[in-house]
Amino acid sequence: MQKLKHSLALLLLTGVGACADVILSQPSFITDGRTSQVFAPNTGFIVYERFQSAQDAHVNRVDWTGGFFASGQVPPPEGNTWTFAIYDDNGGLPGTLTDSVTVPFSTPTRQFIGNGTLGGLPTGFYNFSVMLPGTLFIDGGATKWLAIYVEGNGASAFAWTPSNVGDGVSKQRHLASGNYNTYVDRAVTLYGTTAVPEPSELVLLSGIGILAGLVRKSRATATKQQA
Repeated sequence: MQKLKHSLALLLLTGVGACADVILSQPSFITDGRTSQVFAPNTGFIVYERFQSAQDAHVNRVDWTGGFFASGQVPPPEGNTWTFAIYDDNGGLPGTLTDSVTVPFSTPTRQFIGNGTLGGLPTGFYNFSVMLPGTLFIDGGATKWLAIYVEGNGASAFAWTPSNVGDGVSKQRHLASGNYNTYVDRAVTLYGTTAVPEPSELVLLSGIGILAGLVRKSRATATKQQA
């Protein structure tokens, strides 16, 4: 069923009249930043934002805020890929991975906000945005975790900045130890489609469409006969 909904969402997103809903909106409130970068297997950190969507949703755009930091001077953003992943909740921690999309590092657009520091290190802050090549499925009404992280080992590291909107919880996992630390919400906005019709509803809509087509054809035939 979930795979069918996912396929239907792709059709709706590209179809006539498809519209984008705001599924989650948590504006940036830059007071800190938590490293979310995988430098090598089992090396680095991943940050997860806890959230819920009232309805089933298919995310096709992600906006987020973060900084790239390094010692010495403000570094340019650097990495190999960005990953966006959805996890089930498992007793208050990220559990089973349910969906993910990975894009080349250069795919998201970025808008420079300004320079500052994180943990005493020079940092450049940016607003990022990406149209995903696929969609991320979210079960409505269920607690979920969203991870956004960079993969790559360069001269800088990515830190996801906070928001003062949300349920008040994000987690950072230390990959080497598997331990989690708890922080405030992260800055992110999700866009996409919600309330994808159930297959039975689509059958009904399809039937209505066929009936409407027959009515139009009948009227056109009647008009020609009268002429």
